[in-house]
Amino acid sequence: MEKRRVVVTGLGTVNPLGNTVAESWAAAKAGQCGIAPITQFDTAGFKCKLAAEVKGFDPEAIVDKKEARKMARFTLLALAAATEAIQDSGLDPEANAKTTGVILSSGIGGLPTIEEQHTRGEEKGMEKVSPYFVPMSIANMAAAQVAIRFGLKGMCTCPVTACAGGTNAVGDAFRHIRLVMTMFEGETPVKIRLADTGKLVGTHCLNHPALLQECREWLGEENVVVKEK
Repeated sequence: MEKRRVVVTGLGTVNPLGNTVAESWAAAKAGQCGIAPITQFDTAGFKCKLAAEVKGFDPEAIVDKKEARKMARFTLLALAAATEAIQDSGLDPEANAKTTGVILSSGIGGLPTIEEQHTRGEEKGMEKVSPYFVPMSIANMAAAQVAIRFGLKGMCTCPVTACAGGTNAVGDAFRHIRLVMTMFEGETPVKIRLADTGKLVGTHCLNHPALLQECREWLGEENVVVKEK
């Protein structure tokens, strides 16, 4: 079988430096740092005070308020990046639906949803857990929502390979494009949460300085900062 040439035709991103490709590139060129004090939970009692959070993200710019309540943050971030990438590519999803697929990785899916709904069940009884609990939390839902949003009918899958997930998705998409179809690929992470951050603090890899100004000197190849992207 003849192997086709593979090219990247569109880019999209939501990350701690910016919520679009242009914003992110401008921030990187300006030497801006995406690391800041954690805002997504109370860090009292935590040694770790810093993370690279996505900032100023408005999910209602992507989906309406009602739909946003049914989706976990990792899915909303993925939809925003996918929308930008498809617009940037000039691809007509409807015309190419049967030969366009999605390979979009997530390391763990909707961890915040799992935490929140477990707490809700413990406090109010398990019958009060949201009916959207499973479709919000499962790791492949970001890939599924991208496919649904753009009507893509090719393969749709989600490599769950921890921090290697994004690279895994790129490699898988490369192979599929060479042989048969157009692919949207990417990675979407979990929101920064107590359980995930606490677990990493327990391994002593997040015992970094509490002050942002010290962070540049501290960052090195053996150190870790939790981030959204």
